[in-house]
Amino acid sequence: MTLRSWRWFLLAAPLFAALAVDAKPRYREVDISSLGDVLPFAINDSGLIAMQKFVAGQVVSFLYDSGTGQVVRNFPVDDGVTALSDNGNAAGRSRTSGSWFVGQDGVRVGIPTLQQALGVNDAGVIAGFGGGFFVRAVVYSTANGTSTPLSLGGAQSAAFAINSSGQVAGWSRLPDNVTSHAFRWSDGALQDLGTLGGDGQSIGRAIDEDGRVVGGATTSSGEEHAFIYDRRGMHDLGTLPGCTWSQATGINDKGAIVGTSKFCTSFADEHVFLYRNGRLFDLNELAPAADGAVYSTATGINGAGAIIGFATSGFTHRAFLLVRDLADETDD
Repeated sequence: MTLRSWRWFLLAAPLFAALAVDAKPRYREVDISSLGDVLPFAINDSGLIAMQKFVAGQVVSFLYDSGTGQVVRNFPVDDGVTALSDNGNAAGRSRTSGSWFVGQDGVRVGIPTLQQALGVNDAGVIAGFGGGFFVRAVVYSTANGTSTPLSLGGAQSAAFAINSSGQVAGWSRLPDNVTSHAFRWSDGALQDLGTLGGDGQSIGRAIDEDGRVVGGATTSSGEEHAFIYDRRGMHDLGTLPGCTWSQATGINDKGAIVGTSKFCTSFADEHVFLYRNGRLFDLNELAPAADGAVYSTATGINGAGAIIGFATSGFTHRAFLLVRDLADETDD
């Protein structure tokens, strides 16, 4: 490269960097209406989606491959699948026989000590809660059948997510049994993640492979904002313009985060956001729904950036699946 070329490169590099940061991610919606009125609970890095729907008063659950557009596993009637790992382990709850786990071998194992499974990893360790009316966060190992209760000292808690190394995110009442804080459980130690400066509440909803936790927490002004908790502590992700409330519900290993921002133009107004490269985007602006529905709730995001959740139109709702556009070459 000539001296002149080097000078041009050095002058242009900051511009290229600015354009990369400013670039909006491109998404498109995949039509999954043929599946019926489904509830998407989880999506893994292979593109499998854990789904439920009601048919003639019964719960019907299955795994849907978003890559091929095929249902690849059906579960027994009334077994509601709620958790899915990257290698295809699944967990959920039956309306008649309690919680269950199904591994890659297809064998169904009942878990009587677990009231609800909310997360599962490749090793078959499940995060959820048990305990009846006063629920208590539980980490259950299918390998040895042991249950580990988690609490920050209060009477109620719940574990929402678990990563491959067994780190868990959730929430727990403090000893006053009034205040609830987000927690991270790692290597046998339970950590109170605190709030965003407020005296109120926080909740941990998802965790990535690096142990970063996302959720919602009270700010010093009393609002609830989405947060990410990393090695440097808890950080406020803010809200969409005009909104006063937000909560993060999913994170992938590239640091892309999804959640909901609400109380915007009206009390009932809710929009799904995507946080990427330090910016908050409204999914409804990135990929407006063809039917005019509003993406209002996100339930997950996978490593490829595919997002699942619910869209609303008036008093009705439907599931949605958004995938990265093939033309989207921006980095996460």
